[in-house]
Amino acid sequence: MKLSIYFRLRLTKDNINETNKEITIRCFVNVDGQKEIPFSTGRSIESIRWSQESERVINDGTWEAQKINNQLNGIYNKLFKNFDFLQSIHKYVDSVLLVDEYNQSLIPPKKKIEYYEEYLKLLKEKVGPPKKKGGIEEVTYRKWETSKKHFENFLKIVHNKAELYISHITTILGAEFLEYMEKQSNNRGEEITEFHAYRTFMNLSKVLDAAVKERHIKENLLKFSKAIRPDTSDNEIFYLSEESLLTLYDATMLTRLERGVVDAFILMAFTGFAYSDYMEFRVNPNEFIICENGAYFLKKRRYKDRFHKNPVVPIIPYMQIHKTILERYDFDLPSFPVETINKNIKIIAQRLGIQDSHKITSHIGRKSAATLFVNEDSIEPKIVSRMLGHRNPATTWKHYAVIRDESVQRQTAYLALKE
Repeated sequence: MKLSIYFRLRLTKDNINETNKEITIRCFVNVDGQKEIPFSTGRSIESIRWSQESERVINDGTWEAQKINNQLNGIYNKLFKNFDFLQSIHKYVDSVLLVDEYNQSLIPPKKKIEYYEEYLKLLKEKVGPPKKKGGIEEVTYRKWETSKKHFENFLKIVHNKAELYISHITTILGAEFLEYMEKQSNNRGEEITEFHAYRTFMNLSKVLDAAVKERHIKENLLKFSKAIRPDTSDNEIFYLSEESLLTLYDATMLTRLERGVVDAFILMAFTGFAYSDYMEFRVNPNEFIICENGAYFLKKRRYKDRFHKNPVVPIIPYMQIHKTILERYDFDLPSFPVETINKNIKIIAQRLGIQDSHKITSHIGRKSAATLFVNEDSIEPKIVSRMLGHRNPATTWKHYAVIRDESVQRQTAYLALKE
């Protein structure tokens, strides 16, 4: 039986031309011409410093090059020793068996926070413009950063440790972390929701899934945890009334930033756009304005469905309030991080005396739109669902729209007895 071992860079279409970007070195194992089985060596190097001929880092006299090459040689020798050993106890050895039995002791054990940092670096590379395939939003990346900080604080407060090896993250530790998160408060001093705690816990679990793929640990023990996704179906839907929305819109004595935040929020509240949809729309609004039978509409597929083969494309009537806001900025709408909108819209709403102002976020604009369409405009429920881009109308009624008592009374008054 013949064993072949190769070392190659993990080149993709995104990094193949980036010579100064560190790329993971992978080892490929092949026994008797079988399908090559790759695994990560746990080391990375810039492609400009890699020699495809020697399958090693170019010897430029640096300590780093010598260290990585010594580690690759160690992996190479270890695999051959394992191969000889397995041949002595098995009649047949294939590539899968050899890789599965390979001892990862040559790869330095990863510490949790250290590996979390590496994972965040990979996520950071995916942050990009809305149409970037496989990309993520900046706000999503910041949520991952927050999750990492929560875990760091947990280690310091509960276990009095600044670090922890990822192989030491057990089911018990995961349960302690989830319990710790459920007792935390947000920046307003309120207890965070069960779903927020669960999501932070699941972010940690996803990092461990990546560590398993990179062969730093054998399995993710958090998958055996009893953590259950909280049911949010009974949560009360918070929205702003048309009166409150117009109070915001008509507000005076606003700074330039505050005026921009209010207009961005109002546009979301009268279109049903999510924040990511607003950010995509603002780049070129005219692209999404259409005219059908003499009437103008906004037609835009949802940002989250940008790679879906058959997306549900929302169609929203182009109203005077949309036109006024767009013309105010000469069709070049302001751009803000979602945190800026969330922070300032709360402050402005509180100043204007709007009830429950601390609950307002950019997404409340979308929920307000759903309730507004149903109650003030009396639009048929299934049409509202289409306007929001929901495939299942049940999603609209479970999480977004509220039918108010006065709407029921107004629309059924003709059936009631009269004085």
